[in-house]
Amino acid sequence: MANLWWDSQIPREEKALSKAFEDISPPISITIEEGKLPESCREAILGMPYAFNPSAAGSLNADIQFHVTGSEPGEYVLRIRNGRCTAHEGRVSNPALTIYTPSEVWLKIARGELSGQTAYLKNMYRVEGDFSILLKLGDLFSGPEKRVTEATQTAETVKRGPVHLPGMVWLTISFIPWIINWATHGFLDLFESLGLSLLAGMLIWIYRRLFEEPTWMETGTFIYFATCWLTSLFGNRLFQTYGDVISYVALAGIWLGTLAAESPLTAEYSKWSYPQALWTHPVFTRTNAIITTVWGWVYLTQAVLALAGHVYQEWMLILIVIRNLLLIPAFAFTLWFQKWYPAYGSTRKKS
Repeated sequence: MANLWWDSQIPREEKALSKAFEDISPPISITIEEGKLPESCREAILGMPYAFNPSAAGSLNADIQFHVTGSEPGEYVLRIRNGRCTAHEGRVSNPALTIYTPSEVWLKIARGELSGQTAYLKNMYRVEGDFSILLKLGDLFSGPEKRVTEATQTAETVKRGPVHLPGMVWLTISFIPWIINWATHGFLDLFESLGLSLLAGMLIWIYRRLFEEPTWMETGTFIYFATCWLTSLFGNRLFQTYGDVISYVALAGIWLGTLAAESPLTAEYSKWSYPQALWTHPVFTRTNAIITTVWGWVYLTQAVLALAGHVYQEWMLILIVIRNLLLIPAFAFTLWFQKWYPAYGSTRKKS
C-alpha cells in the first residue's frame, strides 16, 4: 500500500518504448580482452554488451541511455531486446533508464575503482526512469557465463521467518487485529471482541519478534489492544461507546508517531527486499514520510467523523459511509505519489 513505487520499480521487467524519435548508430562491437580494464568511458560503455548476461535479463526489453559529460562527453544507448544487448552511439526519445554521469565517474565504476551504489548515493551521477534496471546493472552485465540464482534474485534484507511474504503484505496482516475489532464490535461482547483482536495482535507480534524486531505498527497494535482489553476487564465501557473514535485516534498516533521517531511507518515494510543502502536515501525516506503523513491525517479525519456520528445520531450512517469513502482518494494518492515523487525527487535540484 505504502511505497509501491519502490516495490514496483524493483521487480518490474519491462517499460513501453516509444519509437517517435531515434538517432542512433548501427550496433557497435567492442571486444575487451579478458582481464583487461577499459581505458576510456566510451570503451567502457560500448563494451558492456560483451559482459551481458541473458539469464539475468529474462524477458526485459529496454533502452538504457547514457548522457556523458566531463573530459569524454558523448551519448550512448544500450539496447536490450529478446535476450541480446547491443551498443550504439546517439540517443532515443523514451529510454527505460537514463544515466547522467561524468565520464571520469563511470570509467572508475567500470574499472572497479568505485562502487556504483556508493557513487549514486553520493550524487556523483543521477538517473531517471526505471530504477530497477539500475539496481540490476551488476547482474545484467555480470558476464555471459554467470547465472543469477533464485536466492540472489529474492535476497532478503529483513528476516521473515518461515512465512515468506512481501513487506507490504505484512503491513496488511498487521491490520488484521483492527479489522477483527471493527467487524465484531456491536456483535460480540466487548470483552470478547477486544480479546480476539488482542490474541491476533499478540500472535503477530510474537512471530515477528522471533525473527526480527517488530515494527511500530505491530508493537503499537499489540499495546493498544492489550490496554483496551485490560480496561474493559475492569468494567470500563468507554470502548463500547467510542471504540471507533479511539481506534482511529490510536492508528493516527501510531502512524504519525513514527515520523517523530524519523522512521516512517511505510518505510519499515517497503524496505524489506531492497538494498540496505537505499533505506536512508533521502528520496526513499521522504516518499514514505509523506505517504505516512497522509494516512495519519486520514485516520484523524475518520476519528473526527466517527465522533460527529455519535454527536449527530441522525447523520451517523452517512458519516460512516463518508469516513470509509476517504480510503478511496487515500489509496489513489498513494498509487500516484509513490510513482511520481521518487522520479521527481531524484532529479530536482537540491537546495
